[in-house]
Amino acid sequence: EFRSDRSIVLAAVAQNGHALRFAGDALRADQEVVLAAVMQDSTALQYAAERLKVDPKVLLATLPSNKMGPPPPRRQGEGAAAGGPLTPSKASLASRTWRDIH
Repeated sequence: EFRSDRSIVLAAVAQNGHALRFAGDALRADQEVVLAAVMQDSTALQYAAERLKVDPKVLLATLPSNKMGPPPPRRQGEGAAAGGPLTPSKASLASRTWRDIH
């Protein structure tokens, strides 16, 4: 059954966190599956097993600041010394690029 197939459920929740509601009980209690779901949509937490609803790692993943990942490392010569700070458009591009490669 698809509801109990870990790889199918992981793929589904990565695309739509609310797919977690259709997962079997064991997968709604699987930390990795729940993390994938709440990283995609933090409101998917409502479908997680009770013990994961209070899990610090899962709760931390629901915060908006944890969805982008760390900023990309600066290369030598970038930043203030090489023409000023990043503008909002440059920062946005850097963040999107970082997310795309991770």
